[in-house]
Amino acid sequence: MLYRESISILAALRHGQSIIEYEIDGTIVDANEKFLSLMGYRIAELIGKHHCIFVETLSRDSRTYRAFWDKLKCGEPQKGRFKRIASNGREIWFDASYNVITDAQGRPFKVVTLASDIAITTISCRHADGSKSGISGRVSAGPAACRYA
Repeated sequence: MLYRESISILAALRHGQSIIEYEIDGTIVDANEKFLSLMGYRIAELIGKHHCIFVETLSRDSRTYRAFWDKLKCGEPQKGRFKRIASNGREIWFDASYNVITDAQGRPFKVVTLASDIAITTISCRHADGSKSGISGRVSAGPAACRYA
């Protein structure tokens, strides 16, 4: 019964959440349809690319971004609200958990992200508190700009 229940839980997660899987270095290995649709990609466009294609150009080389992946590599999951950039340059805000998967010896080897789109909530909050309104222009999100591996 535990196996059947586990399969049902995974199916429910895949249906309700945007999910993307990475190698421990941030290389994309899989994503579900919900994630692909939201971000405007086909799976073939993502496999083998680094997570940094979803991050603003200025953030890619930052100490904070490197620390984010260093913590994941050490087995420390990351959770929070994250701004990501879709294929068309549109801002997407996620409430997400980056979960580290370990092998039989307890060594991190994979990261699975479970995410919910919170863009409408985030934009509403930005308007309510008087900060920047709306989503500003297009941001280059091409993989050529990725320098962190």
